Amino acid sequence: MKREGHLITFRPKNIAITKLEDEKDARAVMENLKHIINETYQNRDHIKPDYSSSKEVNASDINRLLPGTNCKKCGDRSCFAFAFKLARKEAAILKCVPLFSHEYQEKRKSLLGLLRESGYEVPEEYLEPERGKL
Repeated sequence: MKREGHLITFRPKNIAITKLEDEKDARAVMENLKHIINETYQNRDHIKPDYSSSKEVNASDINRLLPGTNCKKCGDRSCFAFAFKLARKEAAILKCVPLFSHEYQEKRKSLLGLLRESGYEVPEEYLEPERGKL
């Protein structure tokens, strides 16, 4: 499982997590996992399995919908480098500061939809509500 740039592997007697900065980061990730596991267990009777596979998305598709400013605010050398990390689910979309400005509203809407279809966790507050629903 990938979450916020970390590759998380569950094994019978341990959990392996990649790209941890320090013990504080490890504890925060573990607390988040503990919350997810407990919430899943509590809702187990209401969870229905989804056997569909997510749509494969590539860096070129993502790059086409990024602002293309190569501003480096995300920490990468270029929008394409950032798109590559997004395609591998190793980066958080929120790091692309220009994308969340009014100027790129349409690109943002398209990109967040594309990412969500591919299984990327998109923050709920950035998703547009479905028409006709409250």
